[in-house]
Amino acid sequence: MNESSQGPSALKRKRQDSNSQSDSSLTEHERKLYDAIRSKEDMGMSKQVLKRETNLTMVVINKTLKTLEGKKKCVMIINKNEGASLKEILAAVESKKLLQVKLTPKDMKEILEALVLDNEIMKAGEDCYKCCKKGTRGEPNLASMASIPCGVCPRINQCTPDGIISPNTCEYFKKWLEF
Repeated sequence: MNESSQGPSALKRKRQDSNSQSDSSLTEHERKLYDAIRSKEDMGMSKQVLKRETNLTMVVINKTLKTLEGKKKCVMIINKNEGASLKEILAAVESKKLLQVKLTPKDMKEILEALVLDNEIMKAGEDCYKCCKKGTRGEPNLASMASIPCGVCPRINQCTPDGIISPNTCEYFKKWLEF
């Protein structure tokens, strides 16, 4: 059989669905932990709760969590946040009792600045922060620039800063700016 008799489509492979690929690559313990963590969505979960919900030993949980982190499965669970201020983050940490010591706003700002330097989060204003999108390393999201509504607007020729049709009154432009 030569390539020309099969045609160009015979050389292409169908890409696996990302969900099916991740499902098949997980062991039984990894699947239990992954499902338990995923069920809590963005609430987070302690190792003790994982132990209670999965009936696994702490040794197995620690080993499996390291494996999942290596496979970057836990990162997929994090929901996209629109952003939060320093005060909101501090209030959330205190309300969930994540730490046994009381943090001052200055302490929290230092922690957040370290996360900015690690490209985990990025500053979005004076004291607001956003989660970095996957693969951007703290760079602005340029994909949203390609979707600017002005490029496809049928009224672009009549749009002026002080006119009836303007960026100030455009609903589509305002929604786009909220990215």
